[in-house]
Amino acid sequence: MLLGRLVAVGLWLTAAGCAEPQRLSQRSSVVVDAPRQGDHSPTPATGSIYFVMVDRFANGDRANDGDADPEDAQGFHGGDLRGVRDHLDWLQALHVKTVWLSPVFRMRTAKYGPHGGYHGYWVEDLTRVEPRFGDQAQLAALADDLHARGMRLVLDVVLNHAAPDGELVKRKPEWFHHQGGITDWNDPVQLLTHDVHGLPDFADERPDVFDYLLSSSIGWLAKAHVDGFRLDAVKHLPLSFWARFNLGVERAAGPGFERLGELLDGNSGAVSRTWREGGFNQMFDFPLRFAMIDVFCGGQSPAKLAAVLTDDRRYPDPRGLVTLLDNHDLPRVMTECHGERARVEEALAFQLTARGVPSLIWGTELGFEGESEPANRASMRFDGPAPFRALIASLLQARARHPALADGAPVVLLARAEALAVLRVTAHEAALTVVNHTGQPLVVPLPAELAGATWRDVLTDAASGASFGPGVTTRVVSVQVPALAAAAHSQWTTGARRRTVEISARGGAPGETLLAVGSGVELGSWSPASGLVLPARAELPVGGVFELKLVAQAGNGAARWEPGRNRVVFVEAGAGPLKVDLTWGDT
Repeated sequence: MLLGRLVAVGLWLTAAGCAEPQRLSQRSSVVVDAPRQGDHSPTPATGSIYFVMVDRFANGDRANDGDADPEDAQGFHGGDLRGVRDHLDWLQALHVKTVWLSPVFRMRTAKYGPHGGYHGYWVEDLTRVEPRFGDQAQLAALADDLHARGMRLVLDVVLNHAAPDGELVKRKPEWFHHQGGITDWNDPVQLLTHDVHGLPDFADERPDVFDYLLSSSIGWLAKAHVDGFRLDAVKHLPLSFWARFNLGVERAAGPGFERLGELLDGNSGAVSRTWREGGFNQMFDFPLRFAMIDVFCGGQSPAKLAAVLTDDRRYPDPRGLVTLLDNHDLPRVMTECHGERARVEEALAFQLTARGVPSLIWGTELGFEGESEPANRASMRFDGPAPFRALIASLLQARARHPALADGAPVVLLARAEALAVLRVTAHEAALTVVNHTGQPLVVPLPAELAGATWRDVLTDAASGASFGPGVTTRVVSVQVPALAAAAHSQWTTGARRRTVEISARGGAPGETLLAVGSGVELGSWSPASGLVLPARAELPVGGVFELKLVAQAGNGAARWEPGRNRVVFVEAGAGPLKVDLTWGDT
C-alpha cells in the first residue's frame, strides 16, 4: 500500500522547549470533535495574500494628512489609498495575488487614552471611507487597478464593536450590550457580550443591528467591486451570527467570494468547528503558525509541523487554510527568531511551500521587528535593505509555477527529532520539502513511483537527487502519478486508513492513573479529560504524526503532567499493532 511504502516507524522526543500544556494555555482552547470533511463553499483561488495597514504603508496624498506625525508611534503616519495604488508595482513584483487592507471605514481618529486609532479597527461608520485614507472613488480605483493586474482586493470588516465614545453609540445606545469590559477571558458569555478593551460591543442578536452590519458590508460589492472580506474578532461573536452573516454574503456575492475568518487559537478543533459552523470558506492557520515559530525560532522538533498536518483531516478543505508567520497582533517573526536571519529564511521557505494559502504583512520582506503594538507596526519603506524580498518573490513565483505546491496533498515521508520530509503530490507533479536540522546530509526514502526521478530545486532549477543538506529545501519533479495522488489526498483529508497503536507506560506515584494526552482527537487534543487511560489501544491514521505527554491523574481527578519534552509518535502502515512503551519522565 502507498503509505506503507512511504513511512518509517518511530518514537522520538522533541527538542527542548516549554511543555505543551503550558504553551497551549496561552495559545489554544481545548476542543474535541470528530474528524470530518463537510459540505463547504469553494475555496477562493487567492494564490497569496499581503496585508497592508493603510496608515503605515505609503503616503500618496498629503492633503489628507491632518495631524499625522510619523514620529508618534501611536499616531497617524499619513498612509492612504493613493499610497497603496502608487506601490502596486512593488506588490506585483513580489508575486502577491491578493491585497488585504486594514479597515478603511470612517473611524475614530482621536486617541483613546494613550492608544491611537491609526490601525482602523475603531470603526464609526461601515458605509463610508475614512477621509484620512481617501474616498469611495479611490477605493474603487484601487480595486480596478488590482483587477487590471490580475490581482484581488479584500477588505477588513469589523462587526463585533464600534469606535469608543463614538457618535454611533450616542445615536443608537440600544444597539450595544453595555456590559462593561471583559474581566475573565475564559468566560464564554463575557467573550460574546462584553467590551473588548473598551470597544462598545454590538448587540448582534438584534435584527436591526444584524441588518446594518450585513447591508453595510455587502454594499461594498457594488461601491468598490471588492473580492472578499477578512472578518475580524471571530471569537467575540456567536457562531450563529457568523453562519447568518456568511450566508448573506454568499447569496449576494457568490460562493467564491472570500470570507476569511480570524480565530487566534492554536487548537485545530476550535478552528475547524468555527469554520464549519460559522460558514467561512477560509480560516487563518494559527495552529501551524505557532508550530513554525516553535520549530524555526524556538529550536523544537520539525516533527511538530507534521503533527499539525495530521490534524488537517478535521477541516472542511485544508487548502483554504491561510498560513502566516507575521501578524499585526503578534510579535514579528524576526523578533520571534531573535533577529537571526537564517532562521527566518527557513521559516519563510517552509511556509511558502506548505499547503494552504500563504499570507504576509507589510514589512515582512524588509525584516521588520517588534514585540507588540506599536513596535510591530512600523511604517513601510521602499528603499534600503530588503533581506527577504528576493526569497519571498522567488518562492511565490515557484508556487504559481508548480501546481504541487498550491494543490498537492501532503504525505509525511520522514519525521525525526531533527528532520522532516513532506511530499506534496498531484496527478502530474510532486514536490518534496525537507527540514534538515541534523547538521548532516539527509537521504529521504521515496515511494516506488518516484524512484529514479530527477528533482529540480524550486529556487535554482538545478537537478538534484534525494540527499538534502542542512536547512529547508524544496524540490519538484514532473511525473504522472494519478494513483499516488488520489491515495495521498484521501488519506490527508480523511485519515481513513488506520493502524492499531498499543500504548503502555510505567511510572507515576502509587494510586495515580497514567494517561496518554496529546495532539489529535484520538489523544484528546491535549485535554486530560479526553486522553487515553493506559494501557490503551488507539486506531490512528497511517502516516500520522502525534505529539503526546504522559499525565498522572490522582483519585480526586487532579492531573500532573510529565516533565520534559513532548514525545512524538509516527505511525507506520504494517501488519499487527504498533507497540509504544513509555516510561514516566524518560524524555
